[in-house]
Amino acid sequence: MPTSHRALAAGLCAVSGLAVIFAMGAQLRISDLNIILPAACGALIGGAICADLFGLPGRFGLALTAIGAVLATLIGSALAGAAYGIWEGPTLIGIIYGPATVGHAILTTPAVLLAWAATMAGAHLAMRTRPIRPLMPS
Repeated sequence: MPTSHRALAAGLCAVSGLAVIFAMGAQLRISDLNIILPAACGALIGGAICADLFGLPGRFGLALTAIGAVLATLIGSALAGAAYGIWEGPTLIGIIYGPATVGHAILTTPAVLLAWAATMAGAHLAMRTRPIRPLMPS
């Protein structure tokens, strides 16, 4: 996989993480930076890890994107929860608390579900427009 593909997936998942955390009620202020930054960084890493699952054509590609979106969200929210937990005190319970909190918010709050689904669908569509192979001069 080209590095640019992985970087694009990571960036788009970071945007998704930010959309979700703001839909969950975070506000752009200094006191919320301790959750906004871990959310963006966790989503960035989750997107980079799951980049191969985004943007493939057909129904199979759509199914892989759905799996990739869930996996990227689980990884990103676990990393964000761990970072938030370390920020707040010496514990790693955030690895469990992060995915539980984000998963609960996605399943119970329509605005969070819409933010997550729209940004992940947008990531899939943006990844589909990339060339499969780099253009080579003939």
